[in-house]
Parts: sequence; C-alpha cells; structure tokens
Amino acid sequence: MNVSVYQAASSMSALARWQETIAENLSASKVPGYKATNLTFKGETGGQLPIGNASAPDSSSHYILPTAETSIRFLDGQLEKTEVPTHLAITGDAFFEVELDNGKSAYTRDGEFSLDQEGNLVTKQGFRVIGTSGTILLPDPDGTIEISESGKISVGGKGSGQQIHTVEIEDRSKLKAIGGGFFNLEDESVLVEETETPSLKPGYLEGSNVAPMQEMTRLIDVMRSYQSNQKIIQTHDQRIGQTISELGTPAF
Repeated sequence: MNVSVYQAASSMSALARWQETIAENLSASKVPGYKATNLTFKGETGGQLPIGNASAPDSSSHYILPTAETSIRFLDGQLEKTEVPTHLAITGDAFFEVELDNGKSAYTRDGEFSLDQEGNLVTKQGFRVIGTSGTILLPDPDGTIEISESGKISVGGKGSGQQIHTVEIEDRSKLKAIGGGFFNLEDESVLVEETETPSLKPGYLEGSNVAPMQEMTRLIDVMRSYQSNQKIIQTHDQRIGQTISELGTPAF
C-alpha cells in the first residue's frame, strides 16, 4: 500500500473544495453584507501502517489524511453611501431578520431594501423584512420615507408605527449560509435575542468582507498545490506500470 497516493488524493479533494470556496467568495464579493467563507485544513486518522516487528505490541501506527472544513468570517465590511432612504447598514454584530417564501426566518447583513407594489418592505429577492410587530407594511407610502438610526419608519414626516428590528445571535458559528448573503439556524437551542436599541445607518449599505486580490492569490496557491499532488499520483502510476511491464516480460 502506497500511503502517499492516498494522502495526495485526499489533498486534491480538500484543495478542490478550497477552490470552490474561493470561487463562491469571488462571485459574491459585490453582494452587500456578504460574509466570506474560510477554509482550514486538518488531519484525519487513516488506516494502520506496520512499523518494525509485526508481532510487537506497538507494531502499527495510523497514517494521517488531510481534510478541509469551512467556517464563516464575520468581520464587518466597509460602509458604502447610497443615499437611498430604504437602504440600511448595521453597525455592530446584529442581523436583519427576513421571512422566506416557506414562512421561516433567515438572517442577513444585506440591507438593500425597497418597497414592493403592495407597500411591503422587501429584500431584492422579494423576502419580507421583519419588524418589531411582524413583517413591515406601509399601505400608503405616499411621501418621503425616512428610517431613523433606531429603525423607526416615518412617511412624509409622520410616524408609521413600524420599526425595523435587528437580532443578536448567541453563537454565530451555528449560522449556516444558504446563499444570497442569507443565513439560517438549524440548531434551535441557539439563543436569538432582539436588539434592545438597533444601531443603523440609513442611506448606507455594508459591503462584503471579501478581499478579491487576496482570494486570487489563494487561488494560484491552490492550483499549484493541486498540480503537485496530481504529479505524485501520476509518478506512482508510471512506476507501477513500469514494474508490471518488467515483471511481465520473461528474461531470456
């Protein structure tokens, strides 16, 4: 058994996953509030290797296979001024809460909101934004819309009775990305609390925290490492082929 082949194949699988992660980060680098995905390598115990005398008590040891696991990087992105009254950025660690098409909640830092034809405050995907009293509806949005830093909404200088709320999640590592800059919580035991005093920046959007140049540099490293491991497997394959050829040729 050639352990190096197993390790090279495992490395190629982990590197392919890293390449996919980098591609996802780059494709979403312009999505407001998007949080980049990190990938870290770790070693998983593989099969056993014989060492020395096979009859000795400690005559075998496990070899290690490299694997990869992902996590979300929750660093803040830079604020970008848009001057659109329904655009919001959060200062702090909180999240906006929205209602998905299936009625479940999702969380996001993307505050690129607008009003639909019915007066619902929605995301660009059409998901309704949740406020302190349920989804936010402005049935007669005639006049200038203003949203305060605490999330209170007024129309034409008059209070609408609607207020955006934000939530704080006890353990953000339990958030799972579901695409489009949205996250959900599969673990219902994680505490989700409404922020007592939301801290918003009206007329701003939070940019993604992806650094495109850094991701491109990582992509080059991934490709080189992938090629190196591929060469290990090719070299082993050629050596096995040569051995079979020599053993199969009778000597005269």
